[in-house]
Amino acid sequence: WGLALLLKRTQNWSLVLQLIAVYAIAALTIVHFALPDLHQTWMKMIMAKLPGLEKRVGVTLTAAETKLLANRAASVVGGLQVAGAAVTTLIELFFARGLESAAFQPGLLSKEARHVQMNIIASVIAVGLFVLTGSGYAFTYSLMPIVAMPFVLSGVSVAHDLLARKGTTPIMFCFFYTLVVLMLVFVPPFLLVFALLALFDVFLNFRLRLASPAS
Repeated sequence: WGLALLLKRTQNWSLVLQLIAVYAIAALTIVHFALPDLHQTWMKMIMAKLPGLEKRVGVTLTAAETKLLANRAASVVGGLQVAGAAVTTLIELFFARGLESAAFQPGLLSKEARHVQMNIIASVIAVGLFVLTGSGYAFTYSLMPIVAMPFVLSGVSVAHDLLARKGTTPIMFCFFYTLVVLMLVFVPPFLLVFALLALFDVFLNFRLRLASPAS
């Protein structure tokens, strides 16, 4: 309700995305310090599942490779769960906003969704956390799915706006969003292309550069 009220007052999805990311990071941090053995628990569960996965894909890993893979997977699984919960909340908010827009302000949601842009502070924090993953500290890996989430959605917004300026048909938009969903389901790392697009947009502001009377 708080996010819905904020969106109603500001009509700013960028602010909503960044705020929900802050909430998600706070929740994950609390869990991390409240349950310090959670990482090891995830590792044991993942290592127990890996032999069956190896048989399915026809790959054999050494003990060291298995441990490394389990450690990396355990590092991000908590962040993926929290990011998933945040995305679920955003989807609910998006549909509620869509119903409100259709009933009282037609076209409002489309206008809002086309102008999602991260700010420079969020961008610096995101790049800083990415650099910190090189330290090998598991918690930084856990944070990355949450930090990447608003940038991926912002990148989708940029792509949507650029396509709209080209006069893209509704069928092509359906194809575009189908592709996004397929990437999410089958190759999630490919979504980082949108995160990079959003990051570049912070400094280059594609929409301002391409502004036209039709926009």
